[in-house]
Amino acid sequence: MNKRYNKAKILALIAIPVLFSCVKDRNFDPPEDSCPSDLVANATYAQVKNLYTDKTFQIQEDLIIEGYVISSDRAGNFFSVLHFQDNPDTPNEGFQIEMDLRDSHLFYPVGSKIFIKLKGLYLGKSKDVFKIGGVFTSFGNVSVGRLPSAVVDEHIFASCDPLTSIRPTQIGVVDLQENLTNTLVQFNSMEILERRIRPDFCNRTQGDRTNPNRLQ
Repeated sequence: MNKRYNKAKILALIAIPVLFSCVKDRNFDPPEDSCPSDLVANATYAQVKNLYTDKTFQIQEDLIIEGYVISSDRAGNFFSVLHFQDNPDTPNEGFQIEMDLRDSHLFYPVGSKIFIKLKGLYLGKSKDVFKIGGVFTSFGNVSVGRLPSAVVDEHIFASCDPLTSIRPTQIGVVDLQENLTNTLVQFNSMEILERRIRPDFCNRTQGDRTNPNRLQ
């Protein structure tokens, strides 16, 4: 019993200096910032969109755009997509990027300034909405798909700038223009009928007592 105790005591005494020998002092260096400081936008949204000619294609030029995030997947309203606009206030245009990244709000919260390297990304248009991202092929048809999570940080970079307050553009429904797509807007003097807020997607009949929600 004593031999085992002495042997354990010796091992413990040897382990103590080994554990602390790696630390020379208690002054630890702060973690390095991962935000880029050398990226500069060299293209506008309009210039990028003008590259599109009715066919999804891969961007080969070394183009960089910047923007401010206006969407968040925290509440589940957005999934695998990030919407951003060119200015935090009174934006001229907006864009969206498809990506296979969960909880993107942890990396790109609303109000954060981002830079996007476009080389290697695909540019396409669906229902008059421009989008960038990865590639999706179905039956020979090429369209913009989700950018794989493994390469997201090779194209999207969060700026070192602090979060910016995003102010929505206040307009009326009749004033909505195409260039405001993918931007944050607020409709003034807009009313919605109460029955349109939570509509029933089935027909109910008085005679159907067993299942009043049965589809007719």
